[in-house]
Amino acid sequence: MEASSSLAHHITFLCQRLDAKIRVALIENDSDIPLHDSADSYNTLLSLICNVLNTAISEGQYDVIIAMLVALQTLMRQASAGWVKLDDRTVKDTRLLLWKLINTAVGTAGAEVQLEVCNVLKAGLEVLYPNAVERSALLMLLLTEGESTPNMGSLLDLLLTDLAEDIMSVDPGVTVKER
Repeated sequence: MEASSSLAHHITFLCQRLDAKIRVALIENDSDIPLHDSADSYNTLLSLICNVLNTAISEGQYDVIIAMLVALQTLMRQASAGWVKLDDRTVKDTRLLLWKLINTAVGTAGAEVQLEVCNVLKAGLEVLYPNAVERSALLMLLLTEGESTPNMGSLLDLLLTDLAEDIMSVDPGVTVKER
């Protein structure tokens, strides 16, 4: 348990560092910067992260859950920037796993998990919900259940402005990539 916790902290640190480098590159270059790995390796990475997340959830390893959610944030930012193309099936499975986490997170550790899930959803909004119709459905879900469901309030607060602006700025059914 101690080794997995130490590894989880190391993964979290490395992902945060990579994420910071990506943000700096975006600011400095303001262009598409393709990463060196193939799309297949990113789909494999996403599947591995989800497998580790499922195991960590079943074993109650919150440090590992947090580390994998931080890794997901980094991967989702890369996919949102267009650097990575992820398989639709894997993305849907990831979305379901994130909803499972947000609906079951409880207690002090659960609040931290919930925050990181919200951050993953925000970072990967365009990937997890690729068109205005899906984002509208998410917005309606959050508006109708957000305040009545304890774990959705923070997600509603985090995503409401972004979702509303995004929906108002595109035609229904148009994907982010088509803009």
